[in-house]
Amino acid sequence: MMEDRQSDVVPREFLCCSLCQDEYQDPKYLPCLHSFCKACIDDHIEATCNQDRCFSCPVCATEIDLSQEASIELPDNTLVRRLSCPNTVRDKRKKTCGQCDNAGSSFPASVHCVNCDEFLCENCAAKHLDQEETVSHKTQTIDKFEEGDNGWSSGSQLPTLPRCCQYYDALDIGSVYCVDCELCLCPECHKREHDDHRCAEVSAIALNFASKIKRPMKELKKDKKSLQKALASLEKAKNSTFKNELDMKDCVRKRTGMLCNLIKEYETILIMELEKRYSQNLNMIREKEEVIKKHLASIAVVTDLTEKLLVFGSDEEKVSLRRKIGGRVRELCEYRLPSKQVHLTKCVLSEPAVTVESICEMFGELKNHSSLEKKKLQAASHSVDLGVMSRRNRHSISSTEEYPLELAGLGEYEDEAEEDTDMLSESNTSDALRPASSLFSTSGNSNEEMRLSNKSSYSPRPENTTHEPDNEVKRTIGTQEDFPCHNLEEPVREMRFPDAIISECIKGVGVNHLGDIIVGTVSPGGCSKVFILEQHGIIRGQIPIVKNWGIHSISADGKISLVMPRSESKYKVKVMSGDNNVDVLADGHIESFGLNFVTATKEGKLLVAASRYATTNAILGRSGKYGGNITLYDQKGSVERVLTNDTFSSLHMDLFDRPHYISTDKRGNFFVADPGRHSVIGFTPGGDFLFEYGNTDAEEELYQGPDIICTDHHNNVIVFDKKDNRIDVLNYEGHLQRCYFPNEHVRFISSTPDNHLMLVNSEGLIRYFDYI
Repeated sequence: MMEDRQSDVVPREFLCCSLCQDEYQDPKYLPCLHSFCKACIDDHIEATCNQDRCFSCPVCATEIDLSQEASIELPDNTLVRRLSCPNTVRDKRKKTCGQCDNAGSSFPASVHCVNCDEFLCENCAAKHLDQEETVSHKTQTIDKFEEGDNGWSSGSQLPTLPRCCQYYDALDIGSVYCVDCELCLCPECHKREHDDHRCAEVSAIALNFASKIKRPMKELKKDKKSLQKALASLEKAKNSTFKNELDMKDCVRKRTGMLCNLIKEYETILIMELEKRYSQNLNMIREKEEVIKKHLASIAVVTDLTEKLLVFGSDEEKVSLRRKIGGRVRELCEYRLPSKQVHLTKCVLSEPAVTVESICEMFGELKNHSSLEKKKLQAASHSVDLGVMSRRNRHSISSTEEYPLELAGLGEYEDEAEEDTDMLSESNTSDALRPASSLFSTSGNSNEEMRLSNKSSYSPRPENTTHEPDNEVKRTIGTQEDFPCHNLEEPVREMRFPDAIISECIKGVGVNHLGDIIVGTVSPGGCSKVFILEQHGIIRGQIPIVKNWGIHSISADGKISLVMPRSESKYKVKVMSGDNNVDVLADGHIESFGLNFVTATKEGKLLVAASRYATTNAILGRSGKYGGNITLYDQKGSVERVLTNDTFSSLHMDLFDRPHYISTDKRGNFFVADPGRHSVIGFTPGGDFLFEYGNTDAEEELYQGPDIICTDHHNNVIVFDKKDNRIDVLNYEGHLQRCYFPNEHVRFISSTPDNHLMLVNSEGLIRYFDYI
């Protein structure tokens, strides 16, 4: 009766395997205490166990290591087994059919029902399994039942603790449990082998366990309630998120419909206006037609009458009509012909001055729901001293200086959001939206640049096909005002070049668009190599340079420039990409006096920087004239344009002295570092002037270089001055965004695809810093 009452209150979920969702068959438990059928957990282990003999619990994902166990046999869960079959003990019961006995006849039983714990003959067993309420019962043969009996029925409590010998009786007053050996002892074994061990009665140990486990169980129940509450909150937040998503999608569709309706209304207005204007034109044409037709009718009647009079008229008729015909002809000849062109109104639909940002302003931006007053209050209460330093008074920030940063507590869900977030601030400058922005760009003679909301973003002007500089472009020169400067002290990560690279002379270092590091080296014997390193510094491959070719430069974006001298001023050049395939971007012959730098755009246009350019003299012949210049070659190797100081004479400025380094971006814009003029100059793909940033005559010097220049994915130009050990970040308008000062001597810099600044020092140590 006690077991029956326990079975009534035990939940079915406790007695069902979570894998097969059915009652336990030979239940086993894992170290995490989750129980499963033996067949179910064996299948799971076979399917998920790895080479280290580890698998995860299918419920809580606890990792279980079988390599530490002597056997993979899992322990039985006797509690679940006893509660699954809560029946009375069968002691020497007769193996006869119970249903036939009740009917007054006696037949030997051949089947045992596990669920009902009843013996049945073959006929009664078939009827038993055909009934709807007992169709799912488990049955077994009498032989199998007797094999598993052994004095313990399937419904009675199986022994769960190891026993010392066959004479152990749990009801014996002297029987104890050895805590040290974890063994049930009879009185004889206790005195003989375990007298000095910690022993106590099983009931006392169970009572002690029950009293001590109450407190941690109470804590676990509190944790369970907290986690259940958190799950309920998360479920509420998930439902709220789904609802908000549906509401916002519906709002977007309604907004789109509203804008479409406005466009259709404006379409109707325009069509009505067009009909009105063209109706006026048609009326003017019709009036003009009427006048011309009437004049033609007047001429026709006079000419017809005159011709007929001359042919068929008598002399008297001619004399009679001569004055009238002559007067009418004279009137018609003197009449001003209505052949003047009609001035008609021609309608032209202007191009829409629509940009991505204007569409966003009309449509609306996605923002988190919060009040403006709350945002202002937060901005006032959480202001932080960022440690902005004056450029003139550069002081290193001591590690002992404290800049308290008070972070607002993050709300768990959207109702507790503390700050508006512009969801389109990044996407407005993305590559995916640039084709859309080109559809709305203004065509014609307008050279106005479209600038997006991000201050560092830039869309270049259309190339000037006449190769004449824009007279309206003004020189942008760096001023001596204070601007944000920071020390680069804590790298995100660092590594070192392999010994194979450090042992050689490094010509240049760059990073390709995949993040691989491209290193050009020259050995003491004069052999040149190009190494390709993956992001963690492991050499992925090396390319030996063919004899007579030399590495001229490695650009910051990983392009490899090779040069073979042909004469004093003629070279064979080859520029290769730094990708895995090392494709040849440009290959040709050039003439250059004072060659400084060679690179190419991704389209294959060659860019050459030199300190002198070719000129023809009647006496000296072809020679080099002093003056920095940039020569642009097309994909066929022909000179497309030569940029000199004379090219920009209309701007009243000298741009070049000794152009030393060129960097290109993905659009084809290129930027030149000129240490002779101590400035950085930006150009469009066609060679039109963008900006100049650098030293001025009126202010103190900004640069002693610059030496290296590169671009990043955020439309920034990064300038490095080796002598001043200074790194500036400019936008495409030539405005300084921020300034950094490394705490070590740096040889090479580059930007990585994951928005890090890579610095390489003279000892071959590579460090990555956050700079955006």
